[in-house]
Amino acid sequence: MQMTRGNKVILGCRERLFAIDTSYVASVTEVERVFFLPGSRRPVKGVIALRGEPVTVVDLGEAFGLDTYGKGGPHRIVVVQDSSRILGLDIGPGELSFLWDEDIDDLKISPGSGRFISATIECRGKSFHMLNWVELYDEAARILSVESQGR
Repeated sequence: MQMTRGNKVILGCRERLFAIDTSYVASVTEVERVFFLPGSRRPVKGVIALRGEPVTVVDLGEAFGLDTYGKGGPHRIVVVQDSSRILGLDIGPGELSFLWDEDIDDLKISPGSGRFISATIECRGKSFHMLNWVELYDEAARILSVESQGR
């Protein structure tokens, strides 16, 4: 995933800020619980139903080793999607905001650090980690595939 300019959804998850291009955000929903998938392991949290379809959910904080916020709800799930993949990102009670391209005067983009971060954006004194959600999707698919094979 290449970092491009454009509108971003900002996900406040624990003490970090993550960014995703708005073009990938299919839905934002709030649920009291995420249904457990037997045999799954971190960072896969479970599954939710969105418009009658199952969506695998990854705990964004656990994917980055951040402190947990507790087991109870509500869970704010940001559903990201492209033509062949769909994934739910659980940010717990985290906040959402936007970074509009036309409002950005001074933007510094540097390469990402880590498997799930494609870039870091410095803007208005804040750092936003550009989330490579496709890598997270691939990791969740790998975990679920290995678990379903009984390994």
